[in-house]
Amino acid sequence: MKLCVSMFNTDYSIRIEDLAREAEAWGFESLWVPEHTHIPKSRKSPWPGGPNLPNRYPRCYNLRIGSEARPRGRQVALAA
Repeated sequence: MKLCVSMFNTDYSIRIEDLAREAEAWGFESLWVPEHTHIPKSRKSPWPGGPNLPNRYPRCYNLRIGSEARPRGRQVALAA
């Protein structure tokens, strides 16, 4: 069975390259991270979880930053 690691990375969580190294060292098959590059300024369409958008969404890593932080020599597959 192949297992993966999934993490909602922000600027205050573990560095993505450190997490990738640890995941590989522990034998995980892949590392999945979300991205939220477009957060609406208007709150006309409220977030379903309540009136305030959690702080992690606007502080989420940009997809390009996350993919460039990979360990040297490793491939990055971007899933749409």
